[in-house]
Amino acid sequence: MKIGIDARSIEENSSGVGRYLSSLLRYWKDEKNVQFFLYFKNIIPSDSFLNSENFIKKNLKIKSNALFTHWFLPLQARKDRVDILFSPGYILPIFWKRKSAVAIHDVYYEAQPDKFSWQSKWDKILLKWVSRKSIEKANLIFVPSEFTKKEILKYYKIKPKKIICLPLGVSEEWFDKNKKDNTLIFKKYNLEKDKYLIYFASIFNRRHLPECINAFKLVAKKLANIQFLIIGENHTNPFFDIDKLIKEINNFLRRTAIIHINKVDFEELITLVGNARVSIYLS
Repeated sequence: MKIGIDARSIEENSSGVGRYLSSLLRYWKDEKNVQFFLYFKNIIPSDSFLNSENFIKKNLKIKSNALFTHWFLPLQARKDRVDILFSPGYILPIFWKRKSAVAIHDVYYEAQPDKFSWQSKWDKILLKWVSRKSIEKANLIFVPSEFTKKEILKYYKIKPKKIICLPLGVSEEWFDKNKKDNTLIFKKYNLEKDKYLIYFASIFNRRHLPECINAFKLVAKKLANIQFLIIGENHTNPFFDIDKLIKEINNFLRRTAIIHINKVDFEELITLVGNARVSIYLS
């Protein structure tokens, strides 16, 4: 069996959809009697798990996301004669007419469009239209919860039987590697083990990070040894200067109480998440 996969999300700075796909591929690398055709837009990552004989990696070297998704990806998948094409993140090629599967993690853009961080008016129109077409044409739709399944059925007229609920799991790495001595990582980021709160996700307006930061300010003087670690790139729209707010509060507290890092590698993330006292995600 041949399965084609839109692998663009794991090329670089992967989070969310990229981490979802990476986890799947780590399990699929030993799958028998299956060939996975991984289609990349610009870069083939150097991760060791991608060296599996099951994976046939192809770099299409396309800069445009739209051209990659809707033209060159389906064209190459047809040439490779894949049996099914899988998209791990919401959108299938509009010109793909054969069997397909798509992962829909939420339909926030339908449920609360006024709070979604649209990049532009066209982005709003195209995402909703292409996402709808993808959901309607897919043979299988994977969702992480029964709530997401209900939301899809609420906003789209499709057959419930083609939606498969697969709750997200936690890979073994998150448990085993936290037990090792990672003193150097804490020194690198000026943290003390078990003495910090953590937020790790891309920063969007709907995730209310400024509110979390201001709430931390209110209790930081009583918790003099506690820090707040934020890991994620700022994608707020309209833009909110997170770093400016952090600087102001650190100056007010007269210590480096809040630390913002755009990204860390997977090994560091496991350690930093596993050794935090509290995880914060207000979305």
